[in-house]
Amino acid sequence: MNSRHFLIGIGGLARSGHKPLVPAHFLALGQGLRSRGHHVVFLTWPKAPKNDIVPSGIYGFPSPRPTHLVDLRFALNRIKRERADAILANFGSVNILMLAGWLTKVPVRIAWYHTLNEPIRLDGKKPAWQESLLEFRKRLFYRLCTHFVSVSRAGVKDLANIFHVPSARVQVLHNSMPDPKPGIDSSPVREAQTLVCVGRFDVCKGQDVLIKAISLLHNQYPDLVVKFIGDGGMMTKCQGLARELEVEEHCQFLGSLPNQEVLYQLAQASASVLPSRNDNLPSTVIEALAVGTPVIASRVGGIPEMFHDGKEGFLVPREDPVALANCIARLLREDELRRQMGEESRCRFLEAFESSKVVPRQADWLESVVC
Repeated sequence: MNSRHFLIGIGGLARSGHKPLVPAHFLALGQGLRSRGHHVVFLTWPKAPKNDIVPSGIYGFPSPRPTHLVDLRFALNRIKRERADAILANFGSVNILMLAGWLTKVPVRIAWYHTLNEPIRLDGKKPAWQESLLEFRKRLFYRLCTHFVSVSRAGVKDLANIFHVPSARVQVLHNSMPDPKPGIDSSPVREAQTLVCVGRFDVCKGQDVLIKAISLLHNQYPDLVVKFIGDGGMMTKCQGLARELEVEEHCQFLGSLPNQEVLYQLAQASASVLPSRNDNLPSTVIEALAVGTPVIASRVGGIPEMFHDGKEGFLVPREDPVALANCIARLLREDELRRQMGEESRCRFLEAFESSKVVPRQADWLESVVC
């Protein structure tokens, strides 16, 4: 295939020494396309420092979030300079890059769909009328796309129901991550009664449901500890709930940690727990599977697509502390089940989410649409 010019919009690439999973996936995808002889540049926000993690081909939008006229002018100039054949837009860059690509007649304009609509509404950071207005505006920009990618089948349904995008126009492509095992002890000493819950403290993540489940277990498991990793507006409320239910000594609120430390904590835990009220393809599930840790998570959004109930972990109804507590208790008391699920988790990661397998398949698809 002849060399093609790809422009990828993804935030977070400029954070030196910090590689969240989604930006890291697109770095790997870009490098995979380059290895096939294609020209790839990244547009990121905030602006990239001189010592960026990518030695060349990364440019920062003028604004901290690319939603302004100056960002549109920047995108138009960069698209023309790079002679882009395809644009891949993520998160906050979608509107600007789809408009700029349409104005410059870029033949392939792909919007990546990461976040479901319900979590946005649950977290309620904007009034309902404003959310409705933003949905309407998004529909207009989505009309400028030639292709859509969703990271889950749940996202395909969301695009159809909320934005009226026909399912036939959406390709499902999961995020991925490199195998972390070379940097993580391949046989970590598991802490028998330690659980880890990773995620920002928002309503949609449901840490309060887990705290209620702990209150049902702490008498039976006096050494039970849950490490909450992440920060956000709901943390203070969750700390207050732990005090109110008298399980404060069983809850450790560690705040945000570097990615490598998160992986280390997951590798030592008996299970990773994600009690989301709604979610799409949460990175913490991929990370837990990668280090061979069983997952207990809500049966919502795209989570049921990530692992099999009863094989790599358990799926539970959302907002059900009793069901959550029962699954936690079973894993804590059945050592052999925990070991088997850990092995299956590792196999599931290598099969479905490891970058060296996922990236070539996605590069194949991109080459098939950029003809």
